[in-house]
Amino acid sequence: MIELWVVHLTLSLIRVAAFVAFLPPTTGRNVPQSVKIGLAMTLALSFGLSAPIEPHLWLTRAGEQWLAFAILAIRETVFGVGLSMCLGLVLMPARMAGAYIAQEMGLSIANLTGPTDGQQSSIIGVLLETVAGLLFFTLNLHLAVIAFLAASFEHHAPGRGALTLSPGWWLTGVTDSIEAGLLIAAPVAIVLMLTLISSMVLMRSVPQFNLFSVGMSVRLIAGLGAMLVFGPEIMVLLRQSLFRMLWLLGM
Repeated sequence: MIELWVVHLTLSLIRVAAFVAFLPPTTGRNVPQSVKIGLAMTLALSFGLSAPIEPHLWLTRAGEQWLAFAILAIRETVFGVGLSMCLGLVLMPARMAGAYIAQEMGLSIANLTGPTDGQQSSIIGVLLETVAGLLFFTLNLHLAVIAFLAASFEHHAPGRGALTLSPGWWLTGVTDSIEAGLLIAAPVAIVLMLTLISSMVLMRSVPQFNLFSVGMSVRLIAGLGAMLVFGPEIMVLLRQSLFRMLWLLGM
């Protein structure tokens, strides 16, 4: 029986460690490694001890054969990465909206390090992603993430069960993320499009007006003004996108 406990807790740690390592808020370099390790071990002990332990063919073999244990370890790693990728769709709309707005404002060249994954992103994308992350913790949605991970141990105990998600579910999640990102960027994008059309009409009427020298500054000012004016609406859309993606995940 002690072998089953050791295998069970080890597989629980592997699943939680993969989940924490690839989860967007903790996947970057901004979170110290000691915090990630401590969080993974705490959650693994909590969920591993509460999950039911029943004799199973694969668990019994894993305690005796290293090949069976290796197969289960790979399975739990894929399981944890898949769960983190599901939750990664929550912050995807903010990054998409920020990238689109920055491209329309002419700020796609200026990049900063993202707050979640440590990769290079546009300035507006970093801003919206930071706001979305603050809303995520302000609305206590991180508790929903922990509940989501706990539910995986209740329905799919380590070494047993499988993560069954149809391709239609993934397509629905991706399309909903794209739709939410476009809705967030829509108010500012419309203003920038109208500004561009007005600048082109003005350049057509006044040949002395140089779109490349003056138009970029005008679009930048118009984009910043639109973000300031439509800031409350953008916050509401970010909040709706977070809850919408969590609803898609069944939380």
